[in-house]
This record gives sequence, C-alpha cells and structure tokens, in this order.
Amino acid sequence: MANPIMIVKGKTGEVWLYQDHVSIHRKGCMGFLVFAGSKGVKDIRLKAINSVQLKKPGMMAGYIQFAFSGGKESKAGVLSAADDENSVLIGNSYQYRQFEKLREKIYELQEEADTPPKAQPASSPLIADELTKLVNLRDQGVLSDQEFERLKKKLLDGS
Repeated sequence: MANPIMIVKGKTGEVWLYQDHVSIHRKGCMGFLVFAGSKGVKDIRLKAINSVQLKKPGMMAGYIQFAFSGGKESKAGVLSAADDENSVLIGNSYQYRQFEKLREKIYELQEEADTPPKAQPASSPLIADELTKLVNLRDQGVLSDQEFERLKKKLLDGS
C-alpha cells in the first residue's frame, strides 16, 4: 500500500490522506471512549466525497466531516458529529489549521482527478520521418535497443 500524503490528528482520531482516498483511524483516549473501543479504519474514496465540512473549535470542539452519496453523516452540529463515523473532532486551533490544509489538498486531488488528460499533439510528418530514420538505424544495428528507446522518447517528448 502507498504511503499517505498527509496524516492529521484530531481528538477522536486521525485522517490519513492518500492519492485516491482518506482513511479515518480511531486512536487515542477520546476515540476509544466515543467509539466504544473501536479501533477500526474507515476508507472513503476521494471521488465519492461530495463535501468536507469543517467547524472551528470554540467553546466546544470543532470537527471535520466527510459527506458522500449514501453516507449517513450527522447534520446536528458538534454533538452529533462526536458519534458520526465520518467525522473527527478537533480540539484546538493548531489541529483546525492542519485540517484546513487537509481539506484544501483533498479538493486539489479531486480537481486533478476530474481534469481530463491533455490531448497529445498530432505527430507532424517531420517527427514521423525522424522516427522512421531511428527505426532504420536500430534495424541496421547502428543503435542499440536502449539508445533507440532513449532517442525515440526524446523525439516524442519534443526535447
């Protein structure tokens, strides 16, 4: 499994961000108490996340909450978020700033995933001619397979 891009700790767990999903890990005393000893991990695919709600801590804890189609996230504030499996409570301003960065990175990754790949420019006749020359040189034994691949890549990349 790939290494996480970010790990952000809250009061009732940690959120691990990967290229294609987030994992909510229940750790620590608060996570143990609130989630009845559950030490499970919940994975949510980034493409499934519709929104990320972030509530700043004040007199009460704040929270980060992931909403997605078919999810049963609570809609009644911090008290409900405390038992919501799609939420992690935030205890202080430092944690809040870390979760802000996490949210921005999630949105960035989602945007990258939604952006269609750039169209490759059509090969010009000059490139095709040069490629034919490289093939002939390889076939004649002037170029090794490795040299051919390197020059072909250079030619196609436009370098």
